[in-house]
Amino acid sequence: MNARWIGATWRSLSHGCCGNSTANSILTTAPRNFSVSACQLLFSQKAMGLTEYVDVREKTTEQMGTMKERFKQKLDGYLSGNSAPLILTEDLRKMCYVAEDEKDLQTLKKMLKKYSKQHTDKRFAAFAFGPVIMRLYHHLNKPDEALAAIQDPELRPVYDQLTSYTVAMDLLYENQRYADVLTLYKIMLERPFIGNSRTMFRINLTLACAAGYQLGTPAAHKTVMDLVKRAIDRQALLMRRAVAFAAALALKNNDAAGALEVLNFDPSQHNHKSLRNLLVLSLTKLDRLEDVLPIFSGVTVRDSASKPTWFGLFSDVIAEVKKAVETKDNPELRRKFDAAFKNLEENDAIDSQTLETYLVLPIQFQSSENSERQGQDFGDRRLSTPRSDAALRQPRYRNDDRPQMADRRSADRPAGGGDWAARKAAERGQRERWGWKG
Repeated sequence: MNARWIGATWRSLSHGCCGNSTANSILTTAPRNFSVSACQLLFSQKAMGLTEYVDVREKTTEQMGTMKERFKQKLDGYLSGNSAPLILTEDLRKMCYVAEDEKDLQTLKKMLKKYSKQHTDKRFAAFAFGPVIMRLYHHLNKPDEALAAIQDPELRPVYDQLTSYTVAMDLLYENQRYADVLTLYKIMLERPFIGNSRTMFRINLTLACAAGYQLGTPAAHKTVMDLVKRAIDRQALLMRRAVAFAAALALKNNDAAGALEVLNFDPSQHNHKSLRNLLVLSLTKLDRLEDVLPIFSGVTVRDSASKPTWFGLFSDVIAEVKKAVETKDNPELRRKFDAAFKNLEENDAIDSQTLETYLVLPIQFQSSENSERQGQDFGDRRLSTPRSDAALRQPRYRNDDRPQMADRRSADRPAGGGDWAARKAAERGQRERWGWKG
């Protein structure tokens, strides 16, 4: 059966379960035992560059036609001989797009090791093969092979690009290998290409936080809090979903104070639906009900113009607040909350969807520059610490087919320039409008 068809079917099932999942209780505290049909998808194929990879793969297969099998046999003959053949860049590039089974992957591995020895001093001047090979493993759904390859000491320099780790972590996440996601993220932070960057690894941190949330254990909570604090200390740019997962994981482990600390990293983002609901939960758990009332009032005022996406509070969050209010022997507080609940109902501001269901929805990247201002939650807009004037002058890039810093020498860059050249021209124009030189 065709591996590509299996992968597409599996991912479509994942999309379906994401939209239909339910939670028996709000942010269940126990580690989750997922069934085969459980939702694992966090980023789309396009965000991981898989859409472009598949397009190039299909074109390469079509161009080679019946020569594909002869090509593989020729490579096997080269590698099985006693001589040390010269591995050509073009042959290695083609193999990245025509490999289909375990035998092909072993051939590719042998080629890559020989190629790396040939180009030790050149640092793979022609192409960055790491991201393409990781997309191959992702396309074939080979998490074990991907993890082994990226941890292989001989091949480690091949994968010294952020995108290689991003795609590998996404593959592990989709296969419920959550502990491996966290391990790989820690390894990535020690690699020299990370340096002092504040902007590059925000999607990877989101995957790490999501993995910790799915594990739900005290150890995972500690790990995620350490990773988030490390990112904040470096003044890194965080996606809202990363903050939401970290806060939700803290609440799962009865650490409402920790959740509030993470949420207060950037209070200006509290108006977004996910973070707002988590803030309400955190304050409720900390017995700060008086601080919840202004949030309830602000929902109906602020959200009236953007109801389709930002609007409301989740029904299970409201139920938690009601339960906490009922335990208070304070008639005045009950009267205020009764009025607040009535106001929310009259304004249709209570969402029947649960917080946990909403939290694990696939991340949708923005297709236009102003869409994030129209209430698209968990999009490309970043939570950020105060930045320097130089940083503020830098253009803000949208997440489309390449979610992070582009691999400008990547082997799946269109050969004729095409879309890539147009995108670079647009980026240059954007830099000029921002007045940023560099």
